[in-house]
Amino acid sequence: MFVLRGTQKLRKRLKMPVSPSQAGDTVLGDWYADLRPVRPKHLVLLVNDRTRFPVLVHASPLTSLQPRFCIALSKQLCAIGAADDAIDAEMARMDTMRVDKTASRSVLATMMDYRFMLEAYMDGGPPHDLHAVSMKMALGPCGPLDMESPIDVTRSALNGA
Repeated sequence: MFVLRGTQKLRKRLKMPVSPSQAGDTVLGDWYADLRPVRPKHLVLLVNDRTRFPVLVHASPLTSLQPRFCIALSKQLCAIGAADDAIDAEMARMDTMRVDKTASRSVLATMMDYRFMLEAYMDGGPPHDLHAVSMKMALGPCGPLDMESPIDVTRSALNGA
C-alpha cells in the first residue's frame, strides 16, 4: 500500500476519504499529487516525497488514477535503470492506494518548480509524450537532494545503494 498525498483540489475530485492513520510500506515512500489544468486534457503531477521523482499522467478518468500511475511509474523506473526485481517488488507494494493530506512544504515547493518546467516544456501546446516530459523534468539537480538528480536518487533508493 502507498500513500497518495493529494492537494485539496485533487482530493475533492478523487472523492476518496482521507485516512491519515496508516503509513505506506513502499521503498520510495509517499507520493504527492496535484491536478494540472492543461488543455485539452488535465494532467496529474505526482512527485515522490523521498526522491522528488516526477511522474505525469492524464487526469481523466480519475477513478483509474492508481493503476495508470503505477504503469507510468514502472515504465519510468525501467528507463532509469532500476533493477527489474526492485521494480516488481515496488509495484506489488503499490497494489493499494490510500489518500491523505499533504504534509511537506518542501515537496510542494518542488512541485511548483515542476509546474514551471511543465509550462516551459509545453511549447504552446500540451505535452504529447508524458513519459519524455517526466524524464526531462527528473534530470535536473534538486536542492533538497543536495543537487543530485531525482533519477540518480530514485535509482539508488530502489537498488539498495
